This record gives sequence, structure tokens and C-alpha cells, in this order.
Amino acid sequence: MKKDKEEIEELDIEKEIDDSVTDENQEETSEYDETEKETEVDEDFNEEYEEETEYDEDEEYDEDDEEPKKKSKVGLIIVLIFGWAALVGLIVVFYMFFLEDLPIMNKDKASTTEEIEITYEVNANEAINALIQEYFFALEECNQEKLMSLVIDFSAFSDMSKYERVASVMGNYQNFTVYTLPGYYGSDVLVYVTCNFDIGGVNTKGLNINQFYIVNTTEGYKIDNTDPDEAVANYISEQNGKPDIQALYKDVYAYIEESAANDPAFKKFAEDYGILQ
Repeated sequence: MKKDKEEIEELDIEKEIDDSVTDENQEETSEYDETEKETEVDEDFNEEYEEETEYDEDEEYDEDDEEPKKKSKVGLIIVLIFGWAALVGLIVVFYMFFLEDLPIMNKDKASTTEEIEITYEVNANEAINALIQEYFFALEECNQEKLMSLVIDFSAFSDMSKYERVASVMGNYQNFTVYTLPGYYGSDVLVYVTCNFDIGGVNTKGLNINQFYIVNTTEGYKIDNTDPDEAVANYISEQNGKPDIQALYKDVYAYIEESAANDPAFKKFAEDYGILQ
């Protein structure tokens, strides 16, 4: 009995050991299963993340999506180009209609007196303008008395024959422009006059330029046709050499050359009177 009891106790002990080992194995198995499950979850998460990443990359670099973007950029560039072109067009139109005549916009326009200092006045003195016109009308009419009243040395018109010869060819003086400068003395005035005139037998009108020295007398302005003193002569010579005065002479001579080139009758007249050099 005692032996049987001891065997039973030994069997119980072995059973407890086996149960303990089994429990430990079950715990290890459970821990392994949990670890494996966690690994599977991690793998599942990684797979989902990779799928999402692949989807985003496909969206970002999809050629079908890039094409509309390119078209949109091209369209924007075209709109900008047309916008700038329209702006430039408006600026050009505004300049043509509103700014072209402003002095600041005319710096490059060609003219005879471009960048030349102008020292004269134009048609500024009505009394002198009237004197000049009276003088030329008297020449045209060969009015000796009138001519004598308009000059200092009236003896110059004692013989009218040369003036009569000129009047037979030239007349109808018109389009007077009177350029005035201060004279050397006091109220004296230095005058340059351009005017057109008719020429007998010639269709083209003539153009001449004359220089006068005007003095103010008790009887009003008169043409000083006497020989000037040295001071006045030097002064007149100095003014004649100024660029703006030279430009007046050049304009007249350019007209004569052009008229002679286009009208043989005018050319003959200019050569006969020594006008064409």
C-alpha cells in the first residue's frame, strides 16, 4: 500500500511537471502568436502605405494629367503675349494722336534750323513790315517819289532805268517774311527779307532774300542805303555769318537749285541774272 501510494505521488509529481511544461509551452506559443500577429499587422500597414505611395506618385507624374497643365501654361503665355501687344499698340496710338506735337517729342525731326540758336524775330515789328512791303511795291511800280521817301540817300533813285528793266521781268512781290535783329546803334534794326515774285515767261515763282539796315528817324523808320561806318559794317558781317542767318540763305538757294532743275525757263532766268551759281 505504501508503495502504491508512493507511486501515485510520483505520478502526480510527473503530471504537475508535465502540466507546468505544457503551460510554459502554451505561454511561449501564445507570445509567438502575438509577435507573429504584430508582424503581420506591420506588414499589412507597410503594404497599404506602399500602395498609397504608389498611387500618389502615379497621380503626380501621370502624363495624362501633365498634358492639361502644359496646355494651360501655353494658353497663359499666349494671353500675356497678346496683352503686351495690345498695350504697345495703345502706347503707339496715344503717341501719334496726343504726344507727337509736343516739343519734347520732336527732338529728332529734321529742319533747317535744327539745333541752331535763333537770334532773330519773325514779323515782329509792324512798322518795319509795312516799310519793307512799301519799298518792294514801289520797285514793282517804279515809283521814284515813293522810293526816295523810303530811303536815306534818295539820290540812288535819280536814274530809274535799271529799276525799270528789273520791273519788266519781275513783279507781284508776295509772301513776305521779315526777320529782324537789333542794329548796332540804339534803335537801329538789321533786317533780312524773303519773298516770292512772278517772273515773266516763267511758271515757277522766284524767291529772293535781301538784307537791309533800318534806322529810326524823325520821320519814322527808313532804309539806310548809305555806306555804313566800320563798326556797323563789322556788325552786319558778324550777323551774316551766324548759323541761323546762313540757314535762311541756304533755304533760298536750295529752292533756286530745285526750281532750276525742274524748270528750264527758270534755270535760264537764274543764270541770266547771276542768281544760280
